[in-house]
This record gives sequence, C-alpha cells and structure tokens, in this order.
Amino acid sequence: MLPGLAPQLIETLLAGIPAFLFALRHADLSLLWITNGAAGMTGFDPRDLLARPGLFAERLSPDDRERLARLWGNAASASPAPEDFRFRCADGKARWLRITLLPSAGATSGDPLSIAGIAWSIDDARGSRREAHLGQCALLAADVPIFLTDMSGRIRLWNRAAERFFGWSAGEMVGSAIHPLFPFPSESVEGILRRVREEGAVCREDRLVSKTGKTVPCRLTVSLLKDDEGNPEGTVVAVGGTAEIRGLESRLQEAITRLRIIEKVNRIIASEWDIRKVHGRIVSELEKLVDFDQTSIALFEEGKDPIIIHAYAKGRTDLGSGTRIPLDRSAPGWVLVRRIPRIDDDMTSSEEAFAENEILVREGMRSRLMIPLFAGKRVVGTLNFNSRKKGEYSLDTIEGLGSIPDQLALAIEKHRAYVRLKNSEERYRLLFEQGPPAAISALDGRFVDVNDGCLTLTGYSREEFLRLRNTDLHVNPEMATPLASVLSSGQGIEKEAFIRRKDGSKFWANVNIFPVSKTLVLGQIIDITEQRELEGRLRQAQKMEAIGTLAGGIAHDFNNIIQAILGYTSLLKGRFGGQEEAAAQVDAIEHAGLRAGELTRQLLGFARRGKLDVKPTDLNGVVEKVVTMIRPTFDRSIDIRTALPVALLPVEGDAGQLEHSLLNLCINARDAMPNGGTLRIETHNVILSDPEAYGLAEAPPGEYVSLSVSDTGVGISVEHLPRIFEPFFTTKEPGKGSGMGLAMVYGIVKNHGGWIDARSADGRGTTFRILLPASPMMLAVPTALPKPELLAGGTETILFVDDEESLRLLATETLGSLGYTVLTARNGIEALARYAENRREIALVILDLIMPEMGGVETFRRLREIDPAARVLISSGYAGDDQSEMLLAEGVAGFLRKPYRIGALAGAIRQAIGRRS
Repeated sequence: MLPGLAPQLIETLLAGIPAFLFALRHADLSLLWITNGAAGMTGFDPRDLLARPGLFAERLSPDDRERLARLWGNAASASPAPEDFRFRCADGKARWLRITLLPSAGATSGDPLSIAGIAWSIDDARGSRREAHLGQCALLAADVPIFLTDMSGRIRLWNRAAERFFGWSAGEMVGSAIHPLFPFPSESVEGILRRVREEGAVCREDRLVSKTGKTVPCRLTVSLLKDDEGNPEGTVVAVGGTAEIRGLESRLQEAITRLRIIEKVNRIIASEWDIRKVHGRIVSELEKLVDFDQTSIALFEEGKDPIIIHAYAKGRTDLGSGTRIPLDRSAPGWVLVRRIPRIDDDMTSSEEAFAENEILVREGMRSRLMIPLFAGKRVVGTLNFNSRKKGEYSLDTIEGLGSIPDQLALAIEKHRAYVRLKNSEERYRLLFEQGPPAAISALDGRFVDVNDGCLTLTGYSREEFLRLRNTDLHVNPEMATPLASVLSSGQGIEKEAFIRRKDGSKFWANVNIFPVSKTLVLGQIIDITEQRELEGRLRQAQKMEAIGTLAGGIAHDFNNIIQAILGYTSLLKGRFGGQEEAAAQVDAIEHAGLRAGELTRQLLGFARRGKLDVKPTDLNGVVEKVVTMIRPTFDRSIDIRTALPVALLPVEGDAGQLEHSLLNLCINARDAMPNGGTLRIETHNVILSDPEAYGLAEAPPGEYVSLSVSDTGVGISVEHLPRIFEPFFTTKEPGKGSGMGLAMVYGIVKNHGGWIDARSADGRGTTFRILLPASPMMLAVPTALPKPELLAGGTETILFVDDEESLRLLATETLGSLGYTVLTARNGIEALARYAENRREIALVILDLIMPEMGGVETFRRLREIDPAARVLISSGYAGDDQSEMLLAEGVAGFLRKPYRIGALAGAIRQAIGRRS
C-alpha cells in the first residue's frame, strides 16, 4: 500500500469514488494486490483477481498491455502522465480506465520489481467530452452562420458557414470582439448584449459588415447561454438570409413551443403527488405534442398484473382507470420484459395476440405507442397512446416528448411514496382517533391536534383545546414535561400529573409523551384518579392488616398471661373462703384480669379476629345503651339527638364490639365540639340494587342497616381525611389521643362484613357512616340470668396441650382439684406421643391452637388419624378466627375462649365428655 497509509484509511478515502489502487509485478504484469473499489468498477471480486494474478492484464487488449509495460518502464525514472485504457469487465463490456503509476509506492508490496498504480473510471467524463465535441462539431458543420461569444462579446467559436458568409476565417475571428461586425457604434452593440442578458434572446432584422466592407441584410438571433447552475456564460448568434430565416424561425418556434409544453408538463408533474391527477392534468398538453384518441398510464406492481392507473379516451372505453390486464399476455408485459418501446402501426395485423388488442380494435384503435418509464434501472410503468389512424407513431414521437417519460417515472415513484404515506396516515389517524385520550403538540407546547377522547376527558371543544398549550392543562404548570428534552432525546416519558378540566375540576392522570416527528410530540392522557384511590385503599387495608396481625399476636400472648392470672385467682378464692379482706383482694385481682381480657377483646376486634359473641343484634339497642352511657358524662352544651326507626332490621354482630365502635365515634365527635354543638346518631334500613353503591363501599345488592354519627364540630381537613383510619394517626395534642380509636372502629366494621366512610370539611362538621349487612334471623328473646352453679368435676383422664408452661401447671392444679387425672404436653408432637401411649385412658384433649413445631390444626387432624373417636376441646386466644370455625366444622367437641374462668372450663369439659359428675 502507499507509504504511511493504513489499508482501512485507503478504503475509507476511496469509498464512493470510482477508483481503486493496485500493484503489478514488472516481469509479467501479474497482480500483487488490489483494493475493494475494483469490484464496483470491473465486476470482478478482488479475491478472484488475486487468485488469478494474470487475469487483470488479460482483460486489457494486447496493445494496451504493451503500453502499460512501457508506462511501467517510464515510471521507474520519472512520474509518467496518466493514460487511458479499455478494460473488459466481468459482464463482457469495455470500460475506460485512466491509470497513473506511482513509482514511489512499489516497495510497499515487498517486491522491488513491482509498481503501484491508481485506476479511475472515466466513462462519464469521456461521454461528456464526446457529447461536447459532437455539439461543437454540429455547430461547426451547420449550414447557418453561427458563432459563440462570452458575456463581453468576445468570439469563442466561428463555424464554417460564418467563414463563407462573412469572409473571415475562424483563426482571424476567434478571440476578437463582435463589435466590428455591426455598422453602428459600439454602445449600440452593448445595448443588444444588455437586452440579451435581460430577456434571454433578441431577434431582429439587421445588416452586418463582411470582410470586404459591404453590409449584408440578414435575420439576426442572439440567445443567452447559461452554465449548469443557470448563470449567464455567453451568447449564441445565428445569422440567416431571408428565406433561410423564415424556415429557421418556423423550426425554432416549433422547438420553443415544444420545449415550453414539455416544461409546463414537467411543472405539473413536479407539483402533484397523485399520478392519476398528474395524467389527468397533462392530457391537454400531451395533445399538443402527440396525436391520440386514447392515452393512459399503466403501473407495474410486484406480484400483481399491471393496472391502468388512469386513462383518458375521446369516447367510451372498456380499458378505463383501474383495469388490470394479464402481465404475460399484454403489451405492458411485453415492454416490461424487453425494456424497449412498443410501436404498432396497425394492431389488426399485429403478430402478438395481446389480451387488450380485441378491445382496442373493437373501439376503432389502429396505432399503438407504449413507452417504458424507467426509475433508475427499473421499469415502473408505461405511457400509452392509441390512435384511430394507422402508422401514427414513430421513434420521433418519443423524441418529441423530451423528458416527459423520465419525469412521469419519477412521478410514479412519488405516487407510490404518497400512497404509502397516505395509508400510514390513515392507520395513524384511526389509531389516534380510536386510541386513548391523546393530543399532539409542537415544540412550543401549542396543541396542533386532539382526539375526541381527550376532548371528552377535559371538557373542551376542539377549537378551545387547540388554543391551549400543554402547560394550561396542568394544575402546577411547572410540572409540565419540557417537550424539547423529549424531542432531543427521542425517548418517551411516562409520568403522573394533576390535570385541570375546563370546568375547574381536577384529576390525576398517567401521561405518556413520545416524539412522532422531529417537531411534534404525542401525549396520551389516562384518568387514574379511581386507580389511585383504589391503590390508596389497598395500602390502607394492607397497613390495617399488618397492624392487625401484630395486634392479634399481642392479644394471644396477653390472653395466655391473663388466663394464668384468672386461673390462680380462682384457686385463691377457694383458699380464702372465710377471709373477707383476702377474698376482696383476690376479687380485685380477678376484676383487673377481666378488664385486661376486655382490652385483648378490643385488640382482637381491631385485628378483625374478634367476633366474640356473634348473634342477631339490634343496632337501636346498641345506640340506646351508648347514649345512656355518654349523656351524663358529655358537656351539656352538646345536644345529643337520635333518630331510631322502630322496624330496624337486625344485624349479625357482637353487641359489645359494636357498642365500643359507636362509643369511640361519639367521643371523637365530643372532642371536635369544644364549644358545644349537636351530636346526631341515626339508623335506618337500606336496600341496594345493582349497580348502586354506598359511598365508596361498592357493596353488593342486598339489604343493609346504616348507622351514622354526625357532629357540627371543627371538621377534618382534606389532607388529613384519607389517613384517619391509619393506626396511630391523630391530630390531637400529645397525651389526648393514641390514634387507635378509629383504626379499631375500622377493624371491627370490616370484621362484621361492613363498610365505613367519612365525609367532612374544615369548619363544617363530620359524618361517619357505617353500613352492615342485615341478618335474616330474628332477634333472640332475652332470658333470665342463670343461677351460679357449683364447679363440676370428674375422674377421667385429660390431656392438656399448651406451649405456655404456666398454663400447663395451672391446668394440672385446677383440674386435679376437680378430680381429674391430668397429662400435659407442650406442643403437638408431644401431644401425639402422649395420646398414642394413653389413648385408652384419655377421655378428652384440651388443645391450644397457636403452638411452635406443630400447631393445633395439624395436631387435631393427626389425633383423628390415630383415633377417629378422639374428643378434642379447642382453646384459643384468637376467638372466632377462621381456624376455629373450620375445626368446629370438622368435629371438635367444643371451643373454649381465652381467658376463661375455672367454672367455664369445668362446664366445657363436662359438656365435651358428655356427662356430669
């Protein structure tokens, strides 16, 4: 390769240039190396040329090979001039190459007897020079006196006819000024040249001076010459006698007229995208160039028969626009295969039986001209003419159309691009209109398009919306996405935004913005207000569930501790029967234990595990009991009112928990009215039918009972309202509220299968509404309180299973005092072993549900596998939980709720065993 240049750099420099580098050995002109550019110029793969080193020289003629060898010899001593060679390419065609040898580059091949060179393609240059040469020869050989000048009037070419007309030779005139040819002052000649510059051409009757000094009358035409970029370059002067002038004028006028028609047709073609409209608009102009009775354009489509995209006929025709004709049996197919024009002087005597011939002949057509339309190397269609006259068309007809066929081919390609674009636009429009709410905006944020969904969502009319900018929709304009960043990055952005409607209402939206062009972005707007509310409620429910699980676990451990306290107080009461002071102290301990048990009941209620005493309950009775409790304690400035209908339906619930929930709501209402006000408690029956909903409850259809608590207090702010049911959330001063009251109310209501919501505003009071399913069962008739009975005992063997050691010791002592033989186990695994050893003696198993290693549920089922008749009494601090209800259904003998008194335990044991002592 060339010194100091890497092969990759050489290939990069030569990319896109019709040239290649090579190296030859002097002895036999065999090829040592060659660059990849040879493939495009010669058609040979460089690897094939290197595989046959002599092939490169073989493709040159013998004379050219000798010339190349001589050129090699000259290059050894000096830099030789480039020379042109004809190289026979892989397709057999000859191509002109201009080769320059590089004497200093031979050593790079590693062979001192080699030399490198560069070859250029000069086909186009030789063609251009040939055309220029031919044009110059034509001017020189013309019968009409013609000479060319530069813009200053200096003569550049003087043809032989001018020599004969004026008497001066070309050697005498080239380089001289034209001014002496005119018999008037130079200023007048300059005036003629100025007119030519301004008007493009000047034609006048005049007299010119010959070499003999005589003036000769003639017709003078001076026309402006322009270079490739349209800049004035000089003038062409044509001189004729009177008769010659007339004929020349006529031919020139025809040529000018034809050129103007062609120019007009080309302007029409360039201004229109639809080829059908193009053809329709140029028909009248084509009539000035070609005689026809029918004309059409046929298009070729891959995999389809040709289609007559547009047709014009002077009269009716069956080959109109949209007609398809068989590719293999039609004149367009013939043209496509042969890639040449088709001319028929008389179709009635045509040798080819094309499918359309019968129709054309029937319609009176005789002559046919079909011109292939080339887009590059592809035939994309045909321009067709038919005439009722025979022999109407020839190659001159095609030549007379000038560049029109080429421009029509480009128009077809443009038409296809237009059709693809239109189809794409229609698909986009359909997706845009039928898709989610969306709008398109420019770089400055101004909206340029919007679909109906977005108008419906925002409440604007189309005209109003298109006057907005994207920032106008945002409640906080600073949060609007900078569109410039989206366009510059080319990447879409998805975000949530707070959007304002026309009526001022606001909603949360998911906004997806992405670029659709270099200057436009599309934004899709989805209303997610309900979704955010649902997510918020889900998070709230998850928080409540988490806190509830924690509360349930704490309640379970507390119940075990309280159970030990209550058990031992029962034992102490028996020992201090005659000691009143000691017995009173034990009663105080027992009362404290029962109060602690009530607290765990509340914790279980919050954990939604505590429907401890579920039965048909009268909410009116719950209200009356709570009102009786609070009326003496609330300040007299608070007016307590109730509205309790007589025919209120019962609900399935725990009256104690419902009372506790109502009490919490009343206390909150009192605290919200430090200066007094009205507390109103109402109940009423509600019947919901699909798709009705009670607030945010979305309750299924059915009968319900509503309980509402309203106050006229300070209200709850908008920002605090969504959080009021969160555990430990409070707006009260430290020490005046734990934040657990409403959380427990929420848990109890949910545990009863109900819904609760709150409506409030600053300074306008608050209303809590609770909705509970109505019970189909009747209210129970109150019964007299049972008389205290003696503790029942027995002599059976009982297996007591609990992970708390204190409860196992307590059971051994208390049940032993009642006459029972007590076996204990600390978990399910030990219980199974003990039962297997003593199954004949054990009459009852008292089983805790929550234990390590093996829980109560699995232990019960394994006991039943050992002994299907085993009697099991469940004991748990998770009162009324799903596991207890499931085991009751599976056949446990009973359920004992912690904490319990010894009397309750003794009664449950006798009931489970099935007899009393």
